[in-house]
Amino acid sequence: MLDGVPRGMPALALAQKIVGRAASVDVTLPAEPASPASESELGDALLALVAQARASGWDAERALRERLRTLEADVRTAESGMERMER
Repeated sequence: MLDGVPRGMPALALAQKIVGRAASVDVTLPAEPASPASESELGDALLALVAQARASGWDAERALRERLRTLEADVRTAESGMERMER
């Protein structure tokens, strides 16, 4: 359930929570780009994406939050289906 996940969290922390919930109900996530081999490489990849967003005039925080709203709706739909099957 997504109840109890505060919407005021920073987007990356919120993403981590919602992605975890999505995985538990088999919601398909976006395809992964090249996989970083360490947290340091992950940080570099995140910074590169933010830089790319900035260069394109995009707001990375808003983009992630908008995508999270879609993922959240998918998770809620999957959870609702699972609840119906359990009855």
